[in-house]
Formats: sequence, structure tokens, C-alpha cells
Amino acid sequence: MGALVAARLVHYPQAALDLQVHSTTYSSDSEVALAWVRSAANSGKPFGRNRVEEIQQLVEPASWRHCPGKNNPADWLSRGVAVTKLVAGSQWWHGPRWLAGRPQTWPRKQEDPEHSPLIPPEEERTSGRSPLPAIHEELPLPGKRTAGRQGTTGRRRDVDATDARRRIPSGD
Repeated sequence: MGALVAARLVHYPQAALDLQVHSTTYSSDSEVALAWVRSAANSGKPFGRNRVEEIQQLVEPASWRHCPGKNNPADWLSRGVAVTKLVAGSQWWHGPRWLAGRPQTWPRKQEDPEHSPLIPPEEERTSGRSPLPAIHEELPLPGKRTAGRQGTTGRRRDVDATDARRRIPSGD
């Protein structure tokens, strides 16, 4: 979601003000988000797929770079750094030191998005199947007999199996 916010924050003002920008570099400390942004947008579940597709329409995937988490001052608040330390530190105001250098000297971590270990294989990403059946337990109502298999505790147990291809209860 942070990558999408960054893409929108840069794209919309540029478009509204008709600015001619020669190059823009985007950074994320999330290697998973970067792997998704660099992968094919037509894979994955709808929520993630739609976000990746929008990011790729707004921003060229090659313009994304990895920023190590230790160098990301935006991440410090989630780590519990006191506001007084943020204000006193130069990295909060100016960013990491390497950012002032030439882009060729910035930390670089490139992976092939088609073979990234951070993105599960296609069949695992699109599958909505659970490897385990759902088990429902009901306590019998007083004075009423329950149908179904009785466990040793007298509770009714139903096991729902799901047809993985059609995703409907099998009716067993």
C-alpha cells in the first residue's frame, strides 16, 4: 500500500501541473512489495493484483529501488524511536547519507521478479483452497437429539469437505 501511495503522490501533481520530469526514483524497504511491483500484474489475488496494476500504470517498475530498513527514517516511528531523537537526528531531516550521492553509489539490490523467492509460485498465489477441512462442533440442545456422528463427548461433529475445483460444499 505504501508503494501505491508513493506512486500516486508523485504522479498526480505532475499530471495536474503538467510538469516535465526527466527521472524519478522510488524507494521501498519492503522487498516483497518491490518483487510484486516488478512482477507481472496479471497474477495474484484481486486486491494485490489491482494495486500492482495501478502502480505499474503510474510508474515504470524499473524506477523502484530497495532502501534498507535501517536507512529508512520513515520506519523509525514504528520501531518506537522517540520524537526528540527524530528531531535531533540529521537522517530524519535529510535522509540517508548515500541519498546525497550519485545514484550509481546508492545501495542496490536487484532480483529477477520471475524467480523471486519472495513471491509464491503462480498456483499457490491464485489458489483459494485450504489444505485442511473445516470442522464444526455443536453442543446438543437440552431435550433435543442431534443427527450426525456423535463423538465420545456427545457433541455433534460435522466435517465439511470442499470441492476444490468448484469451491462448493460436497454435501457429505
